[in-house]
Amino acid sequence: MTVPADRYDLVRLIGEGGMGRVWRAHDRVLDRIVAVKQVRFPEGIPDGERMVLCRRAVGEARAAAAVPHASIVGVHDVLEVDGSPWIVMELIEGRSLREALPVDPREAARIGLAVLSALTAAHAAGIVHRDVTPGNVLLADDGRVVLTDFGIAAIDGGEGLTRTGAFAGSPGFVPPERLSGGVHGPAGDLFALGATLYAAVEGRDPFLRATEAATLAATVLDRPARPRRAGPLRGPFLRLLRKDPADRPGAAAVETALRRAAGEPVSWWERISWLPDTRWEYAWLAAVALLALGFLLGDRIPLDTRYRGLDVCAVAAGLPGTRSRDPGSVCTWTLDDGRTLRVYWWDLPNPRSARMEFTAIRRERAKNQGEAPLSGLGDAAFRTADGGEAVFRDGALVVSVRLDEGGYGVYPERLWAAVRKVRR
Repeated sequence: MTVPADRYDLVRLIGEGGMGRVWRAHDRVLDRIVAVKQVRFPEGIPDGERMVLCRRAVGEARAAAAVPHASIVGVHDVLEVDGSPWIVMELIEGRSLREALPVDPREAARIGLAVLSALTAAHAAGIVHRDVTPGNVLLADDGRVVLTDFGIAAIDGGEGLTRTGAFAGSPGFVPPERLSGGVHGPAGDLFALGATLYAAVEGRDPFLRATEAATLAATVLDRPARPRRAGPLRGPFLRLLRKDPADRPGAAAVETALRRAAGEPVSWWERISWLPDTRWEYAWLAAVALLALGFLLGDRIPLDTRYRGLDVCAVAAGLPGTRSRDPGSVCTWTLDDGRTLRVYWWDLPNPRSARMEFTAIRRERAKNQGEAPLSGLGDAAFRTADGGEAVFRDGALVVSVRLDEGGYGVYPERLWAAVRKVRR
């Protein structure tokens, strides 16, 4: 079979979709193998709509040819026969990403980087793809990843080419804003990229339902099915598939996330570059992190002794003269009034061991001296009846604080005041 101009011999059909067929063909003039897309229109459509569809196909060729990029399929020629366009493209020897599902998360990240690079180049030229799907991502035998089928691409500033009452796009990959009557911009292509990578790793589309209508509704209303094989790509999936385009990360942040998932080195600055894109739903994570940091540095942060008792970790780890954290270690200080303050601690392997040690000490003290409950210190505390000793437990740490003479009893505030005085 030969198409007009007696230039391209169609060898065999290699692909078929809703908008046309793709043939392997031979270019007689340049003696090379190419891919020729025969654009098909629905039967019985009016001539006016057929003209619009023809213009859309021509727009595909112009859109792809306008952006020379290694990951965008090259367009060589456009022909028109009886009102139907034929698009001549470079032939990619390989298979589509849809045929390769599922793939390893690292490989998916590598594929995503190539597609993202192609989209970034297209967006810079004012072109939005609008149909990024696993079927439109080709995996070449030579290792290239190529984005094809700009068949419903919209050129910024150009006339819209979507027919009234018609839907152009792939259900499950069309962004929610387009289904809700909004504008499909670059953020919509990033949504489709997220859905494509999700399908690549999980082996299923994120919003797939029993019918096309249900799939479209799920894209607008539902969260994607929980990913099970995503690994390091789980975070990028969830951020790219947000319903509001303003909440999705930008291309630079997506590139950083994909590079990390692919195992490439990423600088510390790039590691935090996604933070502005996380919005307020992640603010609580920062609050928790700051709170945890405060606990870790608790032995270095002064306490208000009017409201808090002795900081057990500060006693065990931060007092002057501490030379060892071995179980049963002791430090001794002479106070200004001549009395001696001794601190014993047991840094045990785990909280269970600490509870057992604390219970044993409490029983021994109750038997020999008597004991009374004490609040405000660690997880549990008690003092001896004569007020000369207090024992605390905090996690895996057990601490005993003793005064060589009684006189005012052992209370958290007074003990902390004495320890604070020594630390000065």
